[in-house]
Amino acid sequence: MKRFASLLACTLILVLSPRGLSTEFNTDGDTEGWMPNGKIADLAAKDGVMTVTIAANITDPYINFHPAPALDANDVTGVLARMRWSVDASTAGGKSFFWFHPSHTSKGYEVSDSNDWQIVFVDLLSEAEWAGTINQIRFDLADGIGEDRTVEFDWIRLENLYLTNETFEWGGLLGWDVIGDPVNFDDQEFETVNSLSYSVKCTGTGEYIALAQPIKGGLEKDEGYVATVHAAVNIPADSWDPSASLWFRVREFNGTEERLSPPIEVTVFDEWFQCASSLELAYTPAERTALEVQLYSSLPSGKVFYFDDVFVSWAEPLFDVRDDNWRYVNSHWEFNTPRETEGWWNPNSERITYFDVNDGSLLVDLPAGTSDPYFFSAPGPYYAENIGGVAVRMKWTGDEADQQKTQHAAFWFPVEGGHGSRPWSVPVIGEWFVAYINTGAFWEGWINNFRFDFGHYDNLTLVDIDWVRFYGEYIMNNDFAGSLEPWVKQGAGDISAFSLATDQKVSGETSLGIEGLGSDSFHAVAQTVEEWDRIPKGAALTLRGTYYVPADSWDGSSVLWLRIKEHDGKVENLTASLTTPVLDAWTPFEYTLNTVYEPNERTTIAVQLFSKTPVGKMIYVDDVFLTVVASEQAPEQEFTWPVNSIKLAEGQQITIDGQVSAAEYAGAQALVLNAETRTGADPYFEGLTHAGQINTQSTETSLDDFNATYYFMWDDTYFYAAVSAQDDNYSYAGPYPNSSDTLQFVLGQTTAEATTAGMYIPTIAPDGGTGSPFAKNDFGAWISKDIMAQSDYAGSVDPATQDWTVEIRIPWSAMQGDFAADVFPPNVGDSVGFSVLAIDYDNGAMGWFAGNGDFPWSGMGMQPLNFVERPAP
Repeated sequence: MKRFASLLACTLILVLSPRGLSTEFNTDGDTEGWMPNGKIADLAAKDGVMTVTIAANITDPYINFHPAPALDANDVTGVLARMRWSVDASTAGGKSFFWFHPSHTSKGYEVSDSNDWQIVFVDLLSEAEWAGTINQIRFDLADGIGEDRTVEFDWIRLENLYLTNETFEWGGLLGWDVIGDPVNFDDQEFETVNSLSYSVKCTGTGEYIALAQPIKGGLEKDEGYVATVHAAVNIPADSWDPSASLWFRVREFNGTEERLSPPIEVTVFDEWFQCASSLELAYTPAERTALEVQLYSSLPSGKVFYFDDVFVSWAEPLFDVRDDNWRYVNSHWEFNTPRETEGWWNPNSERITYFDVNDGSLLVDLPAGTSDPYFFSAPGPYYAENIGGVAVRMKWTGDEADQQKTQHAAFWFPVEGGHGSRPWSVPVIGEWFVAYINTGAFWEGWINNFRFDFGHYDNLTLVDIDWVRFYGEYIMNNDFAGSLEPWVKQGAGDISAFSLATDQKVSGETSLGIEGLGSDSFHAVAQTVEEWDRIPKGAALTLRGTYYVPADSWDGSSVLWLRIKEHDGKVENLTASLTTPVLDAWTPFEYTLNTVYEPNERTTIAVQLFSKTPVGKMIYVDDVFLTVVASEQAPEQEFTWPVNSIKLAEGQQITIDGQVSAAEYAGAQALVLNAETRTGADPYFEGLTHAGQINTQSTETSLDDFNATYYFMWDDTYFYAAVSAQDDNYSYAGPYPNSSDTLQFVLGQTTAEATTAGMYIPTIAPDGGTGSPFAKNDFGAWISKDIMAQSDYAGSVDPATQDWTVEIRIPWSAMQGDFAADVFPPNVGDSVGFSVLAIDYDNGAMGWFAGNGDFPWSGMGMQPLNFVERPAP
């Protein structure tokens, strides 16, 4: 049936600022922010489809998405998803769409009993609880189906987000302008539809005619963004001739010249097909006068075709952010040096009673009755975009049936905060195994570190960890699973000499089997190393893996050359070959090559698994990894915004009541942080110009929107911090105080501290949604001790002006025992690492986010906080 809304309501929708998503899943490996819960066996994007794999008899499996920025419910009237179920779920319960703001509401949806593609629509127009700021959405994918299954998503789109009336259910072509005669566009077509009740039947005139509509928010998009118009089209074969054209397009105009996305190539007739046309924006917002969708077509006079479900999606510009942090950090831990845990650390000696390296393994003892034992990796940062997952070789003692918790998990912690996780399991007890934990589809950007969580055990359990390595980083298909791709054949013979072998393997179901061609015939499978043209000269590339050579597969002329090759087009730089292998046993190998060419001098870096062995004889290779480690010249640290913390005068008292004033903090050197002072002159250090940073997810703001004055003072017992902020909209988005207008600062032992695991990050929102302050410092990737429970804090929000204040008093004793050496309480003249983070939220979404220097998670060090005696009057 047609959906109607008042003209006033529709007009409001047209002018609201759009935010949110359209997820198309057109990039392999990118689920575009959709995350599984622990009930999902696998979630993967490939060939334009996101596939959710669910085991039999699972209850409450779901996928969820956190839009950034958060959605304004006024911008969205419904959700459409094109999906395909491998089993009949039409009568199953638990099919619901949830939304969170921050409490949650849900609405059921229906699917047919067919395993064909279908479009599911969740109508939110009349839902009273679909209101305000939406922080999370999710699809629940049916409970208790008694067989393994998959649910495939071709796309998930939000109705009314970038266009009005995309599904043509509103009547009268609402929102669309007709170019031509309106009589040629019939939006009452109900017999030939792609989704819901109606489509548009278009009758050709022999000339170009169109529907057109501005893209909401299109005039504000920066150049480099890519706009794509998607549509479903059905063209009868007898409506098409050589002169016909379908040009559903995006048009950008600067008042003089227009830029157009390409026409649609039509190859399918008499059925619905999906089409798309994309345009990368070339004009700045100041230059652009129009950005619109135009649904042009030219068909023979009197001939008809149908279209439906016209949506717009956006892709952000591709920025190379890898140099924001040093890219080539260590990504393998071999645990070969006794007592050297290589940066891995155990935060709780009661949950894990032994944690050390001996006999080539990291040894982890889980005592009887332990609850939620976990330990952290060495700190990064790590560029997750280029990492497929984490592989770990380990051996467990004990009985898996003794485990109370059904799943182990790997957690990771993005530099922006928050965390993600993926489950893994122990397949065998008392034997070595390799677990490949697929995180690549789920993590993104830079991550600080990760951790392994183990189960709860009634009895003592011992875990030996041989190594931990990233996989899918510089070479793919490390474990030779499913196919040989992307490994390609080189040398003699053809690809048939290489196979996925099941008779010998280290991990998984298969290894690489290599059939010999004779001891005079070298052949290999090989891969070009990712980023070969970026890896700097002097980098150390290390190839590791395992091989198995049966005794009867080797003779005096045989060679095993598992190598790295760097080439400048003339001279090869190679690792050594192996002429005397260990026979009849899986044996690890390791070769290192130091690059000798600058990136612009070389033509390739490749991994090549070469061999020459007797005809018809088999050898095997498995679990092949490449790591790249390079050193960089550490820049001399420059302090562009040091802060003096003034000691309280004798008899001076500060009352923690949420009332912050310059009089109470008399003597303090106030730090003012706003859009002007971020790069302005410092009032206390002559000749110093600030170089405060702004977070890439935020934009510059005005002083009316955010202007904060900070005070930092101390005495022999406490550290005092306060802020008085001028704000035009106090907003707590949650669920934690770092998603809010908040007082947040960071303390490190020294200005050289580069990892968040060695930093405190006190964070206090003046109102956590309850009318009271909300304080937290024990975020996942930072020092985990809760110091808020020992501190006094208060805050206030002025309901009339939205200005707000926070102040806190932290005892020095709360911040002892967590740095390598205790520095608190300080003495006059001492300095520690320090960062001030100014966070402004508006209407549930991040507006401005800046700091007084490089952000503490960037690995670039911190600004100094100097402990100073109050000058004599």
